[in-house]
Amino acid sequence: MSGAALLNAHSATSDPAKAIADAAVAGQLDEKRLAALITEAAQRQLVANYRQELRARSERMFVEQFHRSLLKNGRADAILDSLHPSFDTAAEAIAAARDVIPPLKRRPKNFCALHNRPRWPSGRAWTNT
Repeated sequence: MSGAALLNAHSATSDPAKAIADAAVAGQLDEKRLAALITEAAQRQLVANYRQELRARSERMFVEQFHRSLLKNGRADAILDSLHPSFDTAAEAIAAARDVIPPLKRRPKNFCALHNRPRWPSGRAWTNT
């Protein structure tokens, strides 16, 4: 499991006080046992709280790390450079389409005028759907 997935996984948590109550009901609770169970419960609660806090902060930490890794050795520039051929091809296709499609004789004021759709008095266009 990746680090991000591991941090975001919701682990099953049980109430640490349950073990104390179970020991009391079973008649197995004395001062020494209570101190041990309280220590264990407090530690589990502390770990659960820290895990929750870390989970909340981890997304930002991973994004920051990703950002830093893109800045190293021009990796971000390499990604952008790899997109240039596709962008250039698309730009050429748009330019070719513009040369083939005749321009409008007059520019409509809005989309509804272009498609001869009636307008409501409020100015909102309506459709037949």
